[in-house]
Amino acid sequence: MPGRKDSPPTAISPVTASIGGQPATNRIFRREPRFAGLCRVNLVVPQLSPGDYPVEIWVAGVASHTATLSVR
Repeated sequence: MPGRKDSPPTAISPVTASIGGQPATNRIFRREPRFAGLCRVNLVVPQLSPGDYPVEIWVAGVASHTATLSVR
């Protein structure tokens, strides 16, 4: 419920993501209230062949560190 004290804040800046260079739909992006500097991101993984793929997330045009997603 928006405005509740116990609701974690959500991002108000544009959030985009890609996995293996393909756009990934962002379902959730919010700060985790119990961990300083940690954000939760839930993405829909695009159709990919098995392998390792870079995951990139941008908030307000600023890139995060790149992570790796393994698809089996």
